[in-house]
Amino acid sequence: MKDNELIEILKEFDEKKVEQLNDNARNLFNAIMDIANQRDRLLEEKQELIDYLKEKINNFKLKGCNYEKTYICGKITAYEEILSKIEKSDK
Repeated sequence: MKDNELIEILKEFDEKKVEQLNDNARNLFNAIMDIANQRDRLLEEKQELIDYLKEKINNFKLKGCNYEKTYICGKITAYEEILSKIEKSDK
């Protein structure tokens, strides 16, 4: 699609309801909405993962590093590293 075609389609977004768009504009609109929906789903899943990791870290910390010291401290460190990488991906 050429730049000038894209500009015309985007102008149509401003001027018309979705039902009134021509086929090219409607297809582009639908593609944008699909991408937005996928992004929203992935962000929800990411937040669920962050919440899960934080809960696991807190649960391991409540048990303390004295209980099966190596295993629990190793899990805490691993979960914290994963959590840190996920949270950094926002920046």
